Amino acid sequence: TPGQYKLSWNKSFYQKYISGKPGEGTSDLIWRIVNSNGAPIANAGADIILKDLGLVGLNGSGSYDPDSDPLSYKWISLDQVTLSDSTAVSPNFVATEKHVGKVLTFLLLVSDGSKTSSDLVRVFIELDDILLNTKIFLQGPYSDSDGLMSDQLRVQNLIPLAHPYTDISRYKFGNKSKNVIPAIFQVQGNDAIVDWVYIEIKDVDKDSILNGGAFLLQRDGDIVDSNGVSSAVFLNIPKGKYSISVFHRNHVPIRTSSFINIILNKIENVDLTQDPLKILGDINAVNSISGIYVMMSGDADRNGQVQQIDVHQCFGKLNEMGYLTEDLDMNGTVERIDIDMKLLPNLGRGKQF
Repeated sequence: TPGQYKLSWNKSFYQKYISGKPGEGTSDLIWRIVNSNGAPIANAGADIILKDLGLVGLNGSGSYDPDSDPLSYKWISLDQVTLSDSTAVSPNFVATEKHVGKVLTFLLLVSDGSKTSSDLVRVFIELDDILLNTKIFLQGPYSDSDGLMSDQLRVQNLIPLAHPYTDISRYKFGNKSKNVIPAIFQVQGNDAIVDWVYIEIKDVDKDSILNGGAFLLQRDGDIVDSNGVSSAVFLNIPKGKYSISVFHRNHVPIRTSSFINIILNKIENVDLTQDPLKILGDINAVNSISGIYVMMSGDADRNGQVQQIDVHQCFGKLNEMGYLTEDLDMNGTVERIDIDMKLLPNLGRGKQF
């Protein structure tokens, strides 16, 4: 503590070494402390258990200096996580699927200009959710020349911001609201959006539909969440055995042939474009284009079958433009090529579940 201090002692209690005579009087030692600089106390906050992906805040506001000196802050991620501002008292970062199942550690350094202290905080990513990296191709817009699907609906601003799978008689969880921001449809290239699709999760043991939701399909076949980037997320699903079904508004739906043993905090990769044995019904459920397996086009009425009624429905919309189920190649216009090339070759075929 700053201040003046004095130490006195009585010399009569001491004797001279040579003569043996006692000392006389007292002696004083006086010193002054101008300032004692105590080290600051760093507090990075309590450990965090994260149950959902997204924005995560760190909090160093519990740090203090015993001398009330102003403090500077420095956050360091031991896992190369990018922070919003590493010198802020309470920065944040975005937890994504790449962090699932990990423990992220952050070091906080607090300094008063001359002394520094540190503290650690850990972020445990323990989701109760399922993350699916699902890949499919639609026959209608698929081209074997570049191995991609056409995004003409996006180019013509025809894809709605709200998904089209609201009929709960067909899509049990279609009433869940899911919209996108227009900026997502500005992305071009392989990750450009082709259309909405619907994914359904079935509990194999209980033989019941457990969950479902609408997601976005990219040109390269990746199905992503409504943010246009991350994997499809299904919330609060226990680990177990599930089958995965994929629906599109004018293609025959498909389902995985065997169950997927879902483990929480793990991203499941479900690629249904390379091996027909992974699809229930094998080659009866899909078409092959240059060795790539695609969902069959032609189901304009969404009943899971390509039938004569679909032919009549498409003829009834011939030359019309817009976001139409009869537009089987998904170029924005219903044409004869939709019927002749995308429907009639599949006539009489249908879903295998």
